[in-house]
Amino acid sequence: MTSLTEQLEACSKGADKRRKDLSKKRNRNLQATSELVMINHTSHRFDIILEILKKQDARICELEALIKVKNNVYQGPHAGESWNYA
Repeated sequence: MTSLTEQLEACSKGADKRRKDLSKKRNRNLQATSELVMINHTSHRFDIILEILKKQDARICELEALIKVKNNVYQGPHAGESWNYA
């Protein structure tokens, strides 16, 4: 199963390919021109949102790792006591 960021990256690549295809056409109709304008106006915002999601993904992974470590720490009746008998 692919993650949300992977799906968004695939959409972004598809939009880039579509933009290139529309740019190459000599005789564009109104719909193609409108689509090209829409892609050009939204691609920068899309890239910013994608970067934010990537950073959030990385942060979530860090927090999940910290939670795993914390859950594996002994928390019984003698938790926090020193076991150093030297």
